[in-house]
Amino acid sequence: MTTQNKQQDRQQDKTGAQFTTVDDMSIRYHVVKAKGLARGRVLVLPGFTEFIEKHDDQIKRFNAMGLDALCLDWPSQGLSQRLSPGFPKLVHCDGFHQHLAALKTVMAETGFDGDDLPLLVFGHSMGGHLALRIAREMPTIKGVMLSAPMMLPPLRPARVIYFLLKIVCWLGLSKRPVFFRQDDLMKREFNPRNVLTRDPDGYQLQHDWFQKNPKLKVTGPSFGWAKAAYQSCFEVTANPSVLKQIDSPVDVHLAGDERVVNHYASARFAPYLPKAVIHLYPKARHELMLETPDVRALVWQRLEDFIEGLLGKG
Repeated sequence: MTTQNKQQDRQQDKTGAQFTTVDDMSIRYHVVKAKGLARGRVLVLPGFTEFIEKHDDQIKRFNAMGLDALCLDWPSQGLSQRLSPGFPKLVHCDGFHQHLAALKTVMAETGFDGDDLPLLVFGHSMGGHLALRIAREMPTIKGVMLSAPMMLPPLRPARVIYFLLKIVCWLGLSKRPVFFRQDDLMKREFNPRNVLTRDPDGYQLQHDWFQKNPKLKVTGPSFGWAKAAYQSCFEVTANPSVLKQIDSPVDVHLAGDERVVNHYASARFAPYLPKAVIHLYPKARHELMLETPDVRALVWQRLEDFIEGLLGKG
């Protein structure tokens, strides 16, 4: 590691988050300790286009349950390094191995890869997909909690889309924006027909953060990210033989009015997890943790029950 990188490792922003270097990428992460003696640790894995601050409420709630929490900005998201210089607000990656490398590095730097405390994982959307990937690689993980996990991206037919994406990337366009962009999902004014949440306050939350720090905002995926997402899903979360190998207990929360990830794939593949308990919220939309108060209360009650079942009462 160069002197510059060592200096970067010691940097801390005003939120308390730190930066490290992973394969020449600057990655931002934040550890928040539980009050009192911790009885476990939890990885909080954001979804596509998300950032640490969006998960502040989850982190605080896990802290209150006696869990130290680690959250990160994925490569090309939040304040981590953007990987498509020509399109600085574009989310790009060469493969999800870059996400896993970032996660493993910050786990090692913070001690979250140790076996002195039980380790749990919470993942939303793309973070849910990556939670299953890390659980597959680390069978010692005590339990996994999934909020609207991406078992497959939304566009269908998936195999045809993946084939076309491979051709586009082969033509050298991997760092270009896809035709479908996320900008329409991120308008400030609440639209009751939006695909994220029925709750205006929950919808407003990320825009409050954008107003505080516009650098957090990204737009849509590159062709390279889209190809990587389909490839990773075909390898793991849309692969029954692989899902059957994940032995950790998994608490799965699915939105009934799901239009962001492939809801057919979620319903089809989640049951292949051998220790999964699946909860469906019929009218809820993709952002379960930002849904109406009744949905949020029920999700959190079930998450608390899941954690107590693994670790005992706090």
